[in-house]
Amino acid sequence: MTDASAALLLEDRNRLRAFASRRLSPPLRARLDTEDLLQEVYLDVARRSPPGDRPGLPWMARILRSKIADAWRLHHAAARDLDRERAPGAGTPSACEKLGSGAAVDTTTPSRIASAREAEGRVRAALASLAPDHRRVLELRFLEGRDLREVSASMERSVPAVQMLQVRALRELRRALEDVSRVGG
Repeated sequence: MTDASAALLLEDRNRLRAFASRRLSPPLRARLDTEDLLQEVYLDVARRSPPGDRPGLPWMARILRSKIADAWRLHHAAARDLDRERAPGAGTPSACEKLGSGAAVDTTTPSRIASAREAEGRVRAALASLAPDHRRVLELRFLEGRDLREVSASMERSVPAVQMLQVRALRELRRALEDVSRVGG
């Protein structure tokens, strides 16, 4: 694709963006980024159009409509209720809550918020009681969100050694959480 045809594609960008906004339902729009859909359209156009040809807006709109239909089928095929999903960040559990329970916690009511804060306090107390290496591997992996290679480099250990350390640390954390719950509850 030449620079000239790329510039022509960008001319139609606002029309395609508006087209996508009209076609996406609000729940699906919350899950998909319009710009990502447009990038997929542009990739298809670049793969399928002959060099030097300007793809027409109707053709790109058909591709976009197909991408939206595919996304709709994908998200509905999993039998998810998109109307019940929350926007990113709304009621999202903290890293401590995820680490402590391994499951998402709904924090939309005052009692659930208080419960989540108590759970976070228990996780922090349990983490503080762990051996330093165990605490460090869990902090790096779950609180900072680093992958195994990054943790491995940071702790100057091999990836398999970090994996085993993480298994042991999670086991120790589980025991510590039980102890904290018994003492605190």
